[in-house]
Amino acid sequence: MATQIVPTHVYDIMHPKSELLYPATDAINKLLRVVGAEVCSFHRNHQVAYRLVERARDLYDAINARIYLVDINDSWEDYEIYTQAIDPLEEVLLHIILVAFDERKLDHISTDSWAEYVRVTGQWRENRLAIRDCLRNMKTKPQFQALTDTLIDDEENLLNAYTLDDLSYLDYLLRVIGENIQQTAEPKVKGYIEKVTNGLSKAGDLQRKSSGKHKREVEELAVIIIQCAQIVAGVVTMMVNAAVPVDIRDRLMKDTSFWVPLATALSQTIAALEAAGQDAGTGRSSPANGPTEYNQINDGTKAQDSADNCARLYEQSADELAACFKTMEIQYDVDHREKLKQAQNKDSVRVTEVNEKLNQYERPATVEVAVDVYENNQNGKKVKALLFVSIPSTAHLEYVKYLVASQLEDRELAQTGHFERASGSADPPTFLYLDSEVKCSINDRGAVVFIVHRPGRKGSN
Repeated sequence: MATQIVPTHVYDIMHPKSELLYPATDAINKLLRVVGAEVCSFHRNHQVAYRLVERARDLYDAINARIYLVDINDSWEDYEIYTQAIDPLEEVLLHIILVAFDERKLDHISTDSWAEYVRVTGQWRENRLAIRDCLRNMKTKPQFQALTDTLIDDEENLLNAYTLDDLSYLDYLLRVIGENIQQTAEPKVKGYIEKVTNGLSKAGDLQRKSSGKHKREVEELAVIIIQCAQIVAGVVTMMVNAAVPVDIRDRLMKDTSFWVPLATALSQTIAALEAAGQDAGTGRSSPANGPTEYNQINDGTKAQDSADNCARLYEQSADELAACFKTMEIQYDVDHREKLKQAQNKDSVRVTEVNEKLNQYERPATVEVAVDVYENNQNGKKVKALLFVSIPSTAHLEYVKYLVASQLEDRELAQTGHFERASGSADPPTFLYLDSEVKCSINDRGAVVFIVHRPGRKGSN
């Protein structure tokens, strides 16, 4: 009789590891949950966004841990450390929440306006950079470094996340192109599309093979590759979109002049990728430009006791500081009590503004998701049973895959895995794309299957 695997209960990336609640960090808690709910339904930039939310959650936990120490020990050092970290963390989350809301609205494939498509393509690049900059800033800010020493991701880890995001989005765009190219009748144009698509696939393969210092060099080349893919996906989608005027569709079907410069730009980029792989130390940069026109709240309030304790500690410390200055005969003209009042007033105004915005936010419903992990196929060895207790129903399987990978010993192996619908032994497996919503992927028992492939063994199709 097979050994029964007991499900492992797993929390999502926005769920604090500690149950401590304090008024000083209530806004961070609310922002964290809103940002987390948004990023788990991203169409792109997944890996970096997940790491950003995890880091913000760890900082939130670290701040609350310092508040707890202040309440117990009246530690001035801990008080200074956590108070200096609160504002910067709120600012990061407020900044990224605007990007998250914008990402939710950006859909290249749904528009039938070329001008809008070009705008969205440029905005994708800006959002990609903003998310990555936020993650790097959270790594380097001295206020956060003073708070905890467990936040440092090595450079290779960050570059791997960048590469995974770019390749995931490229694969999605190639799938869109592949699904629509079958409806393209004009052989000559179809030939150009296939040529460019093959070039994009080759570029993706070169990115996958990049390692170490090569990853940094190819990061900006990845932008050109993806923008080429965005352009092709946009054109091919418009060719078959009945909402696009017939004369525009006919021109796109027959005019080959567009494809020549695009293929040339892509060829140059592939050559640069190959050069980067052969000699990362030459300092060669990417082709100057691609086509330039496209470069473009929880209610918990353990409240007043904690607030009073902090204020009392601050006043005691101000008294001690004043006495120290007097003893050393140093001019002392800073009223720390007045500074405290000003800071408290500023905090009160900010918290009110944040709460007003967050109270208008409608959080998606959550679902419980059971993930059974098998080797190679659903009849293979069951290696893990995971139970995710609170997943936003609008989350994509890409997010669940990230959580699954965090629970497996070989996280890198998990990256090559895929999801299937949970089915009976007699039913053929149904492959699920990573951009599928969780609520549409689970069965009536809230279950889905994840398949990992062991090297050298044949996996399921």
